[in-house]
Amino acid sequence: MPHAEVILVRDGREVPLGCVGEGGCDLDLVDRLAQIQVAARRHGWSIRLRRPSPELAELLALTGLEDVLPREPPP
Repeated sequence: MPHAEVILVRDGREVPLGCVGEGGCDLDLVDRLAQIQVAARRHGWSIRLRRPSPELAELLALTGLEDVLPREPPP
């Protein structure tokens, strides 16, 4: 089961990038997501995480990256 769906966001538009973390949920996954966020911001976009797993949410909290890799607000 994926650990999150990554959504690319700009000016209210959303583009689903796909699911991440089919394997383990570890700091490598958090690092890759942060790198995607940096690349997206260079081009005027940002990413949000849709339905992150509890494990990923916990890692984001532990690393202090909750604001850098925000979750999509619940419906």
